[in-house]
Amino acid sequence: MQTRKKNLNLQIKKGLTALVSALKGVAGQFSSMAQVDTLQYIDYHYATIGNRSLQRYRLKLTRSQEMDLLARLIRAKLNHQMDYRFFTQNCGSILFQVLGEGIQNPKLTDFSPWVAAPNLLLFELDRAGLIERVYPDFLSFWSKSYRAREWILAKIKVLQQQIPQLTWPGAKQLFADEEATRTQAVRQLFANSNQSPQVKKQIGKILLMFQQAELYYAWNEEGCLDYASRPKGEARKLYRQLAIEGDPPQVDIDQELNQWKLAEQKKQAQKGSGHTGYLKLSLGKGWQQEPREEKTPITTLQGSLLYQELGDRSYRSLGRSSSIELASFAFTKTQQQEITQASFQALRIHKIKEILQNTPSLIQGKVKMGIGLTALAWEQDTWSYLPYQTRLIEGEGRFNLVSSSHYDDFLLASIAIAWVQPWQRATRWNRRLLGPGGLLSFPVRLEGLVSLGSKNNLQIRPHLEQDLLFEQGELKLNRQKAGIKIQLRLWSGPEVEPQLVLDLNRKQEKWAQNKTSHQLNEVTLSLRLFFGNANGEPNSNAPQRCPDLENG
Repeated sequence: MQTRKKNLNLQIKKGLTALVSALKGVAGQFSSMAQVDTLQYIDYHYATIGNRSLQRYRLKLTRSQEMDLLARLIRAKLNHQMDYRFFTQNCGSILFQVLGEGIQNPKLTDFSPWVAAPNLLLFELDRAGLIERVYPDFLSFWSKSYRAREWILAKIKVLQQQIPQLTWPGAKQLFADEEATRTQAVRQLFANSNQSPQVKKQIGKILLMFQQAELYYAWNEEGCLDYASRPKGEARKLYRQLAIEGDPPQVDIDQELNQWKLAEQKKQAQKGSGHTGYLKLSLGKGWQQEPREEKTPITTLQGSLLYQELGDRSYRSLGRSSSIELASFAFTKTQQQEITQASFQALRIHKIKEILQNTPSLIQGKVKMGIGLTALAWEQDTWSYLPYQTRLIEGEGRFNLVSSSHYDDFLLASIAIAWVQPWQRATRWNRRLLGPGGLLSFPVRLEGLVSLGSKNNLQIRPHLEQDLLFEQGELKLNRQKAGIKIQLRLWSGPEVEPQLVLDLNRKQEKWAQNKTSHQLNEVTLSLRLFFGNANGEPNSNAPQRCPDLENG
């Protein structure tokens, strides 16, 4: 319990430090520098200490380009001076520019997007024919441990089928939170090793791999990685005992983990399309209707500088269980040219931890809280009791209830807290429903995704929201929203991917004091365009190994 508390405090401290650093980065308070590191250090610093998996790409350059690039990198190391800005001039974009200058490619050196997202930079290199994907990835600290768990369970399943009369420990015992349970599971496994030399050899390999799986419980801090847990120490002792008794079983842990489910990893890397989410524009037609009122035809216009949904169908998405909207806007107007709805949002980001393209869920008993953040959101809705309002910031806790691999299908719940500042109150009904000042909002949301087709061409996204707004501790307004969004990918061209989107929504507001309520139903059919798509398909002929990278 003490260890868990210390680990939680450490993670909170890390999160706050990262937030402060991010704000400084946005404001340009850091300077960038050119640094030369070995491949081993990069793997250790980012994958192990930073706990981030790294994709690998080979540069497809001529010998002359390689020499020119090397000369440019040397000059950058000696003379580099440039400010760091998180969105426009970051680590990736600076290296991207140096690469363009080194190989004398004006299309790369002149490329200056409003936001330099990593997937957008990779897209430009792919479009220029300069990179190809290399497998396997450099796995993060936790991903290695999880992959070791999968390997162990698969090997035990085979042994269980061969010798069903014996008692074999399962995932709940081998990977329990309590060290005593895991230690006992290792001993139970060892007790089955006397069945035959072949079984003994397999259990010996499992005991070796178990030591890798135990790193999940270690702190990925320098100086802490070599400390052994009790279960890891027990596995090491029992393996040594098997080695003393005869030919010690061997297993190349790195090779086994790199090759484990590699075909599935390659297949997933080709699933979907190649849009980056950069510059999204959507134009739609539909209607609105209140109860006992006629339908009102509407036209909608939406756009975002950067847009990625949870479970996004793009193989270039920045994490399967992450979503981001940067600088987004939306307008709805009627045939009478009246703008009934308008909104602007500077940033909205959601993140749930994923490991090996899988997201721990409540149904697995492994739920971990994700986070959400919305900043600088303004909204106009003439139908609402609060026709004009601003949300400076909204914090959100997100919980994955159930999901498929790669987050192609999911159901999640979230609860948020926000400060809502109304600009104008209930002018439509000529009454003052709310007092002066701001409101405390508690939105509770439920959202899901069902993906259909070999490339997720059809996605269905239901959502439900209950928003309670309080003023001075008293409930003032009860909002409800429900709807379903159906998205169909039409095709992928060399520069744009169009999608057809059908939105069915219903919203209701109830004033708590006298239970006055009103409803609005809305249907829109939109054409959504994503700009930035490398012919729709990734390079699937990349080699499995990269000798240059392997040799450092």
